[in-house]
Amino acid sequence: MLHFFSFSPRTLAFAFLVAFAMPATAQDAPPPDILNRIIDGLGRPVPRQPPVFEKAAAPAADPACGLGAFDMTLVKGSSRQRRYSVLTDGASPRQMLVRISRLSVDADGSERAYHPDDPSGRGVCTREKGPDGKEKLNGVCALDAFGSGGLRLYVEARQIPLMTKTNGANALNPDFDREWKSIWAQIRERKLKAFTLESLTARSVPAFYYLFYDGARKTTALLKNNIIPSDRTGYPCVHGPESRYPGYFVAATTLQKNGAKARGDGCTPSSFIDAETVPFFVLPHAATGGIGIGDIVIGHMKTAQGERLVYGFAADIGPAGQFGEASYAFARKLRADIPEAPMNVIDVYKADIDPSWLRTNGASLSVLALGGTKALLRGDYSKENIERVGREEFAKWNGGNGSPTRRLNACVAQAKENAAAH
Repeated sequence: MLHFFSFSPRTLAFAFLVAFAMPATAQDAPPPDILNRIIDGLGRPVPRQPPVFEKAAAPAADPACGLGAFDMTLVKGSSRQRRYSVLTDGASPRQMLVRISRLSVDADGSERAYHPDDPSGRGVCTREKGPDGKEKLNGVCALDAFGSGGLRLYVEARQIPLMTKTNGANALNPDFDREWKSIWAQIRERKLKAFTLESLTARSVPAFYYLFYDGARKTTALLKNNIIPSDRTGYPCVHGPESRYPGYFVAATTLQKNGAKARGDGCTPSSFIDAETVPFFVLPHAATGGIGIGDIVIGHMKTAQGERLVYGFAADIGPAGQFGEASYAFARKLRADIPEAPMNVIDVYKADIDPSWLRTNGASLSVLALGGTKALLRGDYSKENIERVGREEFAKWNGGNGSPTRRLNACVAQAKENAAAH
């Protein structure tokens, strides 16, 4: 996910690395011709534009809903432009309801999001009960694949695909596995120098990338600091013995908890929001009208059997052209037919909600975002506090008109469902 800068220990460490990176040598960094071809493959840096809201031509609004029809355009004027039909309280909304037909699941922030020994996220662990009666997973089983973590691998300037087809099924590419094991062993032992992409070129490059180069094998590992943060010397942050799951990469979320103590290496693994346990939503931009990171977001699933509400909040920024991504915990509370503790990325994929699932279950899916509510959480991002504040704010918004979801259902009935992006 994409993350904006704040003066956290992690960001300061990264800024220090950029400012004081030692000059590269031919042995330490990719040669200029290889580096330039890698940069060309990353594409041009794209400025992140706030969504644009424009009044839409629509039938008269239902007064029971009290919101008007608008078009929300993401990344307007670019190749990633996408338009959503939304209901809002104005052109810079603080209240917004969106009917969506796809919800993708985000694992970032989880202590098990990425592991250096499980690049594809398809590892299998054993489920055991700990002394406290809680389930514990033994082994290595990451919840996401390196591709989602922004980790790319190159031999010279050729990117090695992470996955390949084996007997018709997706499997880890043996070439990726071999080259990653070789370069990771050297990164782990700090035998390769860490660089930021900006420190190696005067070209305009996408933000947040850092890299390592093995000159003997002409292999480059490229990572993203806003997803897998680096320590103060530029190496990936890894969970240590303080974690339930040591050895996994630290995975970041845009929103960070205040007061999280930095370790001696500058990493702050406890500052991020755990996608496994905390219901959160992913916004396309930090300023989505008057709705931003930290504000309350409520999910609403309606079927013939009844309604289900999920009280969450916006904790991450995702792809600029997409609206419809949430944490595993958010999706699980909507569906209630997926395991509490996912084994690996396969379980995470199964938690996605798509048009087929909605049709099969005769369901509609909506998201209500309430801007200006971050301060009410008072920096307490526990699932209990998020639910308490979410319930209170939803009750105020609904107005107490008999049914606890009367206003919400009036808006859902008025809203146009947005087709799933491909």
